[in-house]
Amino acid sequence: MSTDFGNSTLRESFQQICRIAAETIEVERVGVWLYSTERDAIRCACLYERSRDTFSDGVTLLVEDFPEYFSALEERKAIPAEAASHDPRTAGLKSAYLDPLGITSLLDAPIFLAGRIVGVVCHEHTGPLREWTTEERDFAGSMADFVALKMKGA
Repeated sequence: MSTDFGNSTLRESFQQICRIAAETIEVERVGVWLYSTERDAIRCACLYERSRDTFSDGVTLLVEDFPEYFSALEERKAIPAEAASHDPRTAGLKSAYLDPLGITSLLDAPIFLAGRIVGVVCHEHTGPLREWTTEERDFAGSMADFVALKMKGA
C-alpha cells in the first residue's frame, strides 16, 4: 500500500483525523491502531495527545495479552467503556496501559476494510469517568470509517 495520495501522506491523514477527533469530542488522546499481518498484535500507527499537541506511534499490544479486549473488537461494534479499568472488555488493559497513562474512559471503534477488522480508532479520556453520548459513539464510528477510506485510497 502506497502512503501517498494527492499531496498528503497516509501518516498526515492519520494525524489530521486524530487531532480533529480529540478536539471534537474533547478527549486527551486519540490513536489509530492497526493489526499486524499475522493478526497477533496491534500497533499504534498514530497517537495524538491534545494537551501537549504532539504525535507519536509505535506502541504494540499483543492479542494474547489482552484476550477480552480483542474478543470485544471482533464483535464488530464500538466499545464505549465509561469505566475502562472495570469494564470487562477493557479491564485487562488496566495495569499495562490504562493506569500508567491516566486513562479512565475509552471509546474505541473498529476499522473495517473489505469487511474485515484491520484496526481500531481509540478515543482515550483522562480525568473523571465519562459517559459517552450516542452522538459521540456515532462520531467514533465515523472516524473509523474515515480512516478506512483513507487506507483504501492509499
